[in-house]
Amino acid sequence: MNAGLAFSLAAAALAAGPGLSASAPGSAKPASSVQCCGLSASARRPAKPASSGATGGLPFAPGESITYEVTVLGAEVGVASVDLGSAAVVDGVSAWPIVIRSRSAGAIDRVFPVRDRFVSWWDPVTRRAVECRLDASEGGKVRRLSIRFRRPPASGVPATAEVQRTDRDGTVHETDAVDPDAEDLAAAVAWLRCQRLRPGERYTVPVFTGKKQWPMGATVVGAESVQTPAGRFDCVHVEVSTAFDGKLATRHDLDAWFSADARHLPVRLDADLPIGRLRAEVSKVEN
Repeated sequence: MNAGLAFSLAAAALAAGPGLSASAPGSAKPASSVQCCGLSASARRPAKPASSGATGGLPFAPGESITYEVTVLGAEVGVASVDLGSAAVVDGVSAWPIVIRSRSAGAIDRVFPVRDRFVSWWDPVTRRAVECRLDASEGGKVRRLSIRFRRPPASGVPATAEVQRTDRDGTVHETDAVDPDAEDLAAAVAWLRCQRLRPGERYTVPVFTGKKQWPMGATVVGAESVQTPAGRFDCVHVEVSTAFDGKLATRHDLDAWFSADARHLPVRLDADLPIGRLRAEVSKVEN
């Protein structure tokens, strides 16, 4: 695995990455849930959405902007930014755009340039993804991906995802059955930030990447203090299980740190890859 792919994994794990490969899903497709002290309960909003104004109590709002430095084995390989834009109507839903931009830097930029832009349109009422789009240029190869989630309100009607993939071989359209609570990775992180994140709790949310679906698990380990280029943060340490395979496979769960305040700001991500430790940490926060 080269550093360019490692950089792409960091940006993806922080927020985006629907084009990444994942292992095939099992027969069961779990809904989002939280477990504590051996008990399990739904952590998703009720299936019947609240009123259009019910966006209070969220830990973030339009205008938030976060920048990350990405390193592999201590060497800089890129930067990523996550910006939350103003509401816009997408497919009849008032949604917030979570915009992730990532680019390579340093020596890796000369041999494997990366310029990616991913947008997840997130419904702050239901706390679910409406649509996402990826425009990626990685090592001279350009690809595009769009996913539109269809979640019929009628009971018994399956949820689907309309997928369009474009690369040098052409454009492919397909419709896949998905879990009713399926998210893209950016929306999954947004959903996780909305949870309590108390030590001992475990959360699960189904993630759909455009090719595969898998349950992303998150276990809250405990409180820790984390030093970053943006300063020191009081954090909660969360172990995140993924199903990346092939060149993006990690040796064990990802380690993520969210700020311990109400914002649950994603502060740092560590991943042990075949080539060594990858780290993405916050360097700047606005609003």
